[in-house]
Amino acid sequence: MVDDHSKANQDLMQVASAKGLSLPTALDAKHQADVQKLSALSGDKFDKEYVGMMIKDHKEDVAAFQKESAGGADADIKSFAARTLPVVQDHLQMIQRIHDKMALRKSGNLKTTTNANAGAGMGANMNSNMNSNMNSNAGGNMNSNRGKSNKNKNSNTGSNANSNSNM
Repeated sequence: MVDDHSKANQDLMQVASAKGLSLPTALDAKHQADVQKLSALSGDKFDKEYVGMMIKDHKEDVAAFQKESAGGADADIKSFAARTLPVVQDHLQMIQRIHDKMALRKSGNLKTTTNANAGAGMGANMNSNMNSNMNSNAGGNMNSNRGKSNKNKNSNTGSNANSNSNM
């Protein structure tokens, strides 16, 4: 998933660069709060919160990419959205399957182990640097910050708290 997000982010940066646009380089306040919230959690609490955030974010991303790929005014941005949409949809399905497995585990119908990996850092887990910043208009301008739809989460909190559920 991280590789797909990195590839899509590079693709978006190329589109933005070709149009002379800049993309956000930092998390917005909402996503900074999410990172702080996650950095205070561990184990099952971290897993549950993280998976919930990823489901919500990927649902928002799917909606934004569908809207842009169907009705975007800028051909390059519309094409980017159409190319990227299937990957985002696959990621939503993956995180939903993880959620379902976690629910089964909690009910006792699925046995898994949790590995508290204290040196890996949260950077890889929060690497959802898909920028769904695709608001274009007929003049060819792209609004590189759609407010709450900005999904740039390439962040390393430095907390080095990482919970890996083996499912």
